[in-house]
Amino acid sequence: MVQQMIFSLHQDINEQKTILQEDLAKEEGMRNRFDEQLEELNKEIIEMGSMCEEVIDKAAQAINL
Repeated sequence: MVQQMIFSLHQDINEQKTILQEDLAKEEGMRNRFDEQLEELNKEIIEMGSMCEEVIDKAAQAINL
């Protein structure tokens, strides 16, 4: 009886470990995707800033004509 309880507890612990490992893998995948999206957003913001600089420069040149 005691051995069955110990075996059952051991099984439950192993199942919980498996679930936690799967959850960690999912979180890592989500984190990687978030990092990729953040990097892409950063590139787009830098590009947008560059475009703003060009527009401001062209507007300043137009005013000086």
